[in-house]
Amino acid sequence: MVADFALDEGRRDVTFVLRRLEPGRDAGRCPEASEAEDWFRETVLYWRRWLSQCTYQGRWREVPHRSALALKRMSFEPTGAFVAAPTTSLPEVVGGARNWDYRFRPPVQQVWKYGSPLGYDSWRDLRRLVDWVSNNWERGDEGIWEIRGGRRRFVFSRLMCWVALDRGLRLADKRSFPADCGRWCCSRRC
Repeated sequence: MVADFALDEGRRDVTFVLRRLEPGRDAGRCPEASEAEDWFRETVLYWRRWLSQCTYQGRWREVPHRSALALKRMSFEPTGAFVAAPTTSLPEVVGGARNWDYRFRPPVQQVWKYGSPLGYDSWRDLRRLVDWVSNNWERGDEGIWEIRGGRRRFVFSRLMCWVALDRGLRLADKRSFPADCGRWCCSRRC
């Protein structure tokens, strides 16, 4: 995508829309200024409504609000995973071998599904993941920092595995879900 336009300080009359084009379809018409203004107001209203769910009322309220907005905008909606950076999935070199895609969380992070009620079917999936963590958390991995030195036992990975085991145990206890708590406790103590 390529576009050039100049916008002088204080000028507000440039209207453009970024949208995904289906193969074989043209970009369509550019909205009138009043229509674009309506879309802008709807967008602002959406984000204000979303932010109104924040219950923090302390000093410097704008700081957590700005942080929440930034994090929300850097998440992948289908899975809730956070992108590692706004440049996610861009290759280091065009055609190169290193092209990471962070939209899909490692199994340990699946334990935290924000805002979703946990039913029995979801628990079965989570239990499978926590079982996997219990069986494999001592293994080395590639880490989250794109280190090219091969598999190692990274402290952060081990910590996240411990958290997954701990949260799995808490959920099983709190909701009386069936789980191999003895094995999970043993793995968590290692």
